[in-house]
Amino acid sequence: MREADSREWHDRREQLLNAFYKSLPEIPALESFLRAACTLLPCSHASVLIALPSDGQGRPLGMHDSADHAGVVEALAVPELFDDLPLNRVTCRDSGEGLLAGWRIAILPVADELGRTASLVLWREMEQGAFAPDTLDLLASLAEPLKRGLGIYYRCVDLERQKHMFSTALETSGIAVVLADAEGNVLLTNGVADSMLAQGDGLSLSRGKLRAQTPGETAKLLDRVRANAAEQSARSDWSVFSPLSLAQRETFLPLTVIVRPGPAYYPLKEPLRRTATLIIRDPSRQAILSATTLAQLFGLTPAEALLASELASGASLEEAAASLGVSRNTVRSQLQSVFQKTGTNRQVELV
Repeated sequence: MREADSREWHDRREQLLNAFYKSLPEIPALESFLRAACTLLPCSHASVLIALPSDGQGRPLGMHDSADHAGVVEALAVPELFDDLPLNRVTCRDSGEGLLAGWRIAILPVADELGRTASLVLWREMEQGAFAPDTLDLLASLAEPLKRGLGIYYRCVDLERQKHMFSTALETSGIAVVLADAEGNVLLTNGVADSMLAQGDGLSLSRGKLRAQTPGETAKLLDRVRANAAEQSARSDWSVFSPLSLAQRETFLPLTVIVRPGPAYYPLKEPLRRTATLIIRDPSRQAILSATTLAQLFGLTPAEALLASELASGASLEEAAASLGVSRNTVRSQLQSVFQKTGTNRQVELV
C-alpha cells in the first residue's frame, strides 16, 4: 500500500472509530455510526445485529442506517446464515432470491468475553461491483473495537432500563425528585417534579433556581440544599438528610421535602459538581387508585370498590351515598364489608 493510501486508510478508520464510540449511547444506538459507515466503507446500507441468530422470537435485534432497510435485514437474519461464520473475520456473500436478491453482503461477526455476539453487516448493490480489498481490510480492523463496544452498549441498555424502572415507580407513587447544584439551580427532574414546578404552588423556578412561597422559606430551602450538597460523598449515607415543609397557596397541606446529598460519585475521587437531591411529596396531589384497581387488589365487589374510591377521594359517607345514588344504610352495609376485606376498622384507617 502506498504511503498516501495508508494515510487515507488510517484516516478513514479513525473517523469510523470516533463515530462508533460517539454513537453507542445514542437512542437509537449506533445510527450515526452506520450512516458514516455507508460513506467510509462505501456501501448502500450498514447494520449492526445484536445477539444473532435471533432473540429467541425469530427477530433480529438490530440497528440500521435507515428504517426502510429494516425489512431486508430481518429477512437476512436467519440462524442458517450466521451459525457457520468464523468470528473476527469478514465473510463476503452474494444474496439469495426474493427480497434479498441483488445484494453483495460483507459480514463481520464478533463475540466478547461473555459470549455476547454482534455482527456488522455491509450491503452493496450488485451493479456496484464487489467490495474493494481496502474496504474489507478496514472492516476487519473493527473487530476488536466492536467487541469492546458490546460491553458499553449493554451497560447503556442496563442504565436506560434502570432509569425507566425507577421513573415508573416514582411516577406511580406521585413522588417528585429534583437534582440541584449547591446554589439551588435545577439540573434534573422527573415528570412529577416538572408538573409540580410548572404549577408553582409551594415550589417553583426563578431563572432555573428553586424558589419557595416566601423569601424566608426560600432561604431555608437553599440553606438545606447547600448543606447537603457539601455532604455529598463517594458512598451514599442514608442517615444524612434534612426534612422541611413548604407552604402552599391552594391548600393548607404543605409540601414535604427531604433534602439529601446528591448521588454517590464513586469511582470518581471528587464529584463533577456538588449536588443535592430533593424528594418532594404533595399530600393534596396523591393519586387515587381507580375503583377497578381497588376491586382487583382487595377482592371488592364493583359497588364496594366505587364506595372505597369515593371515600379515598375525600368524600364523607353521606356525600358518597349521594354521589352513588344509594341510601345511607346501603353504603353503611357496604362499608362494613370493605372494612372486613381490607383488614381495617375505621373510615380514616381505610382511607
